[in-house]
Amino acid sequence: MDRERIGVLGICGSGSFVISAAKIDPRMKAIATVSMYDMGAANRNALNHSLTAEQRKKIIEDAAQQRYAEFTGSEFKLTGGTVDELTKASNAIEREFYDFYRTSRGEYTPKGYSPK
Repeated sequence: MDRERIGVLGICGSGSFVISAAKIDPRMKAIATVSMYDMGAANRNALNHSLTAEQRKKIIEDAAQQRYAEFTGSEFKLTGGTVDELTKASNAIEREFYDFYRTSRGEYTPKGYSPK
């Protein structure tokens, strides 16, 4: 094992995250990704760049407040991600993500972390 020669695999959103990590960590020598698109940009901008800077700042602030609430003893709460159930109003992306992440072929939720 060589701490200075790390290989990294990023799947889905982590596909773009490992590229960002490799930009600042010279120990990462081999990077492989499997991602349908740049999840970092998708998260920052939303579909078709529909998220404003103000909306994004609000999402980040809400997430930061929730993480602090958990740190001080409040109940764990998810602040984003794949929907837990589909509705008639669910869009195509929610349906596609649900089909993978909320079905037995793709889901892994540790006990105690599911909002259900």
